[in-house]
Amino acid sequence: MDALYLSGRTVLPGRLLERLEEARQWAEALSTPISFDLGDEAFALAPNAFGRYRYCLEHPDGRVGISPSSRLPP
Repeated sequence: MDALYLSGRTVLPGRLLERLEEARQWAEALSTPISFDLGDEAFALAPNAFGRYRYCLEHPDGRVGISPSSRLPP
């Protein structure tokens, strides 16, 4: 298996979206992924989107896409 995609619906806290957007802007300005802590896990937040997901978080165990769009699972 080379890929396994999971999706789910949830309510994203406004503060999380603010942190993601601020970090994404820094990553874009630097043109490189930057460190982003989510809970007890450390991710690298990419300066680019992951498909239609605005935020792309890289982790040694996988990639997470997060979207504030109501048309996609967050």
